[in-house]
Amino acid sequence: MAIPISSSKAAFMQAIGLTESQDWLYVKMMREVDGPYRWICENPSNAIDPSQKTPYRWADIRPEAKDTAATTIVQRASADTRPWFSKGYSAGEGQRNWVAMWCLYTMVRNRDNRRDNVGAPAANSVSGGGVFYDQIRDQWRG
Repeated sequence: MAIPISSSKAAFMQAIGLTESQDWLYVKMMREVDGPYRWICENPSNAIDPSQKTPYRWADIRPEAKDTAATTIVQRASADTRPWFSKGYSAGEGQRNWVAMWCLYTMVRNRDNRRDNVGAPAANSVSGGGVFYDQIRDQWRG
């Protein structure tokens, strides 16, 4: 069952049938999204306005680039994650994979937060700052 792209991690895991004891699969899925994320957010040809600063926000990325990245995620999925990404074809093969799209959106959104430090805790003066949002562990780190 497809869920809204802005749904929580808990809603996502429930929708694809992952339990808390399978959180390692979620972590692995998000790690597999990193390469397509970098391609989509760092390549000016993927932006609606290529003159914008990278990494791009979700709204700044061309829909065709999002689709290509989602397809790449599914095609490159490991044996462990492939069954879970395959659940994203609720409308059948050849359609947009909502599982890959949710993972990609979540990574873009969370890295937007890291870049902007929206809602971030105060920077640690001892470490010189470096506060960032770790989307895999779902927490601020620094």
